[in-house]
Amino acid sequence: MKTQQENSTMAVRNFIGIDPAYGKPCAYAYEDHSFVWHHGEFSSSDPHEMTKIFKTAKKHGVNALAIEGQYLGKNPKVFQQLSIVSERVRIYAMLSMGIQAVTIAPRTWQSAIAVQGTYTAKKHDDIIRLARWYAIGASKLHHLTEDECCAICIAQYANLYQPELD
Repeated sequence: MKTQQENSTMAVRNFIGIDPAYGKPCAYAYEDHSFVWHHGEFSSSDPHEMTKIFKTAKKHGVNALAIEGQYLGKNPKVFQQLSIVSERVRIYAMLSMGIQAVTIAPRTWQSAIAVQGTYTAKKHDDIIRLARWYAIGASKLHHLTEDECCAICIAQYANLYQPELD
């Protein structure tokens, strides 16, 4: 555990939030020096696109990566594929920006915006509705995809709580 003095002298990290996906684009979001949110989607199989996004984020003051962790649900193949995507994103972030990452469990960022319960279809809809409300409130943007909303929530959680890097 860090002392109060160590915590007060630590540099505050500015995170890019990543919502990894398999079979569709991954989403990203980060807040720049002027408190403007940047967001979008990218293919995890396109290294040039990832490199461009990460280098642009670094120019805007991003110095750490927060990526949503995976949970082993009913389909182990999806878990495996999402894990591969997550590691690929981590590697390109490290190569492009020279930054480290932290994995944020879905329930961790969701509980920070007052989401509780299990992952049932109805609950998932509630989580996404709340994530959209929270992301729009934080970013003042209204044209966000579901995954971009989650990426904003992941980045916002990491920026607020400054978790230890993996």
